Parts: sequence; C-alpha cells; structure tokens
Amino acid sequence: MKKIILLLVVFGIWSAIGAQETKILRILNRELKKEVKNQFKSPNFNGDTLRIIKPFSIDIHKNLSFAVKITSPYFTGSKSSHSRCR
Repeated sequence: MKKIILLLVVFGIWSAIGAQETKILRILNRELKKEVKNQFKSPNFNGDTLRIIKPFSIDIHKNLSFAVKITSPYFTGSKSSHSRCR
C-alpha cells in the first residue's frame, strides 16, 4: 500500500513539473509574439525588425532556447540569432 501511495505522489510531482514548463513556455511565446507584433508601434522603432524562427522550447536537458531573425536597414541581408539558457 505504501508503494502505491509513493508512486502516486511521485507521479503527481512529475506531472506538476511538466505542467509548469508548459505554462512557462506558453507565457514566453505569447509575450514574444506580442513584442514582434507591436515592434512597429514603438516610439523607439528604428527600422530593426524581428521575426520568430523558432519559438521558446525546453529540450530534454532542460535548456530553454529560441531563435529570431533580425533585419535592419543599417546592414545588408539579415542576421539570425539563437539563444540558449541553462
């Protein structure tokens, strides 16, 4: 009986951690989309634009990462930026 209760507690904790990661990713991606959408409305807009290449994600090693493409009238072409946090 104790093993079953322990198993249920461990499963509950495991699912709560996964739910927290999902919620954090949802919030981060929502805010990033808002920033990209509102970049032209900013009074500080200088022509640089962002485009989301890869939204926020967490890999199996618990690394948070995302990728954006930056275009600017001040340099030719575009620049991709990939960020990873541990």
